[in-house]
Amino acid sequence: MREISIEEFPPETPRRSPDECGPAPQQMWLPIVQLRVDPRYQREITKQGKGNIRRIAAGFHWKYFSPVIVAPVAGGLYAIVDGQHRSTAAALCGHAAVPCHVIFADVSEQAQAFSAINGAVTRVHSLAMHRAAVAAGDKAALAIEDATSAAGVQVLRYPLPELKQLPGQTMAIGALRDCLQEFGHDAVVLGLKGVTQTGNAVQGGAPGPDRAGARHCGAALADPRPRARRLRRGDRRRRADPRARQGDPQRAAEGPERGRCPGRAPAHQAQPQQRQLGSAA
Repeated sequence: MREISIEEFPPETPRRSPDECGPAPQQMWLPIVQLRVDPRYQREITKQGKGNIRRIAAGFHWKYFSPVIVAPVAGGLYAIVDGQHRSTAAALCGHAAVPCHVIFADVSEQAQAFSAINGAVTRVHSLAMHRAAVAAGDKAALAIEDATSAAGVQVLRYPLPELKQLPGQTMAIGALRDCLQEFGHDAVVLGLKGVTQTGNAVQGGAPGPDRAGARHCGAALADPRPRARRLRRGDRRRRADPRARQGDPQRAAEGPERGRCPGRAPAHQAQPQQRQLGSAA
């Protein structure tokens, strides 16, 4: 584990002294019936917000619950500065009180705090979320680790520009997850190996694990039933093209060439291509 360190911040870094930081906040459990939402700066609970509340309630656990930020107001009540959705979810689950972080601020300062808290959120990258999911034993995350490890592909711990990625490295967590769901472990491993072990893994990362590459590798290399796969693709095209359902003669005359990706040669004419440094993923 790492310690909290300020060594990388020079003395001239802008900062406030402890005396300029206002009164220290307090931590306490407060009854939900004493919490209030001030519409002058708080958001309404929209349809999406109600969905978030249902999601929080469905998986509610105190270990996921961060303290609600509140400020005391008249009448022994507390205005919620941040946390109305999780407070509502706690009430929905039958809890009578929630842990609160009590700040001392008037309405104007509450509104400033609301803007600062909700506007200065550090976005958590999908790679960090994946790493946390692996540590938590999440099945989908462990499946990605198993597949990439078997294929000799490394999932990066933090984002890197494409041209700084080494051969066989990837950030495509979403693509790998989708491919594992659609094609399965063996298909994805074979697809990734088809890139990393055929001379195509050049500086700039492995092209196979990107969204298009991984899907094509999984579909083209690992389905043992190519005829069935072609039929399924044909069914999808027919469903998507109303002319197919109406027996359009022009479409029939176009023959099997229709539906092939623009610029892609038939399989018997295709030539292997080396991905060049700096090319698009």
